[in-house]
Amino acid sequence: LVIVTRGADGVIAWHRTAGRVEVAAPAVKVVDTIGAGDTFQGSLLVALKDAGRIARPALEAISRDELIAALAFGTRCAAITCSRAGANPPWRADV
Repeated sequence: LVIVTRGADGVIAWHRTAGRVEVAAPAVKVVDTIGAGDTFQGSLLVALKDAGRIARPALEAISRDELIAALAFGTRCAAITCSRAGANPPWRADV
């Protein structure tokens, strides 16, 4: 799995079986971008863990829809971080 974050342009990923996946970033009024990348990465890992796709064999078998859902969760979380001052990531209830 290779992922490239592109800020307001969302994220693009390539996976051996799921293929090329692109997810748009939610539109937000950007206040501060500090912490957005860390928030995306952490949120992506949470989404993969919640889906049971965090271990290597499980990640290798991820479906396209599962990958899109995990990437979308990460982009939503990062967008929330960008809408706040400072590195202030969202709580799960905020998403």
